[in-house]
Amino acid sequence: MFLTADYVWWILGGCVVGPIFILIIVATIIALKKRIKLASKKINAFDESAYQAYIDAFGCDNIIGVSMEMSRITVTLNDVEKVDAQKLKDLGASGVLLVGNQVKCSFKEDTESIYNSIKGSMKNE
Repeated sequence: MFLTADYVWWILGGCVVGPIFILIIVATIIALKKRIKLASKKINAFDESAYQAYIDAFGCDNIIGVSMEMSRITVTLNDVEKVDAQKLKDLGASGVLLVGNQVKCSFKEDTESIYNSIKGSMKNE
């Protein structure tokens, strides 16, 4: 049997293009599984008691307002003296800055969850 142009294309398709296509599909499935796993970890990262610890560090009845900018949370307070800065650092704040009646905390992760819990505690008062 002679190799004609039709056979060459079938051989190239089966030996070169086919495995590349299969690798792309496998890589996509692996990436999707990793994203799903990461998303589920993020949802379950903290329980309600951990969020309450942040609120207690600021003083629950001491909070006037809260805002978030990227990984930094700014909390406006009645009395900055009531803030437990060391507790905030122990809870994961990479930096705590006291400016006037505000406390600015930087977090490496879960900033949005912490912000939402502080915001939610303000509505409950």
